[in-house]
Amino acid sequence: MDSDAASTVSSLSPRISNSDGDIEIIFFSKEEQKVQDSLDELQAKFSHIMTEIKSVIRMKVTNNNELPTKISNWVESHLHLEPGTVHNDLDDIFKKMYLYYDFSDCSLIVAMCDEFISNEKDLLDELKAYSFKS
Repeated sequence: MDSDAASTVSSLSPRISNSDGDIEIIFFSKEEQKVQDSLDELQAKFSHIMTEIKSVIRMKVTNNNELPTKISNWVESHLHLEPGTVHNDLDDIFKKMYLYYDFSDCSLIVAMCDEFISNEKDLLDELKAYSFKS
C-alpha cells in the first residue's frame, strides 16, 4: 500500500449502522465524520428542545382547554391545510406538523412557540439560538 492510500485509510472513521438486524459498517473521512458528529449533536439538541416545548404546551393546555383549538386553527392556517384536518388533540396536532419541520429547519416550531408560549423566554431563546445554529 502506498503512503497516500495508507493516509486515506488511517483518516477514515468507522460508523456502525444496524438496520433490520444486519450490521453495516460505513467509513467516513475525518471531515465527513466531523459533519456527521455535528448533525448528530444538532439532532440530540433539537430532541431535547422539542421535549421541553411539548411539556410546556401540555401544561398550558391543562389550564386552558381552548388552547388546543387555537393551536389547531393556527396550524391549519399556517400550513394552508384544509379546515378540520387537524384535530384539537395535541398528539394529532404534532403529527400533522411533523412533515413540515425537522432538526435542520424548525422555523415552524419557532413561529408556533412565538404565538403560543411567548412568555417562556428562556425556552424561546434556546430554540431561537438553536434555529440560528442549525
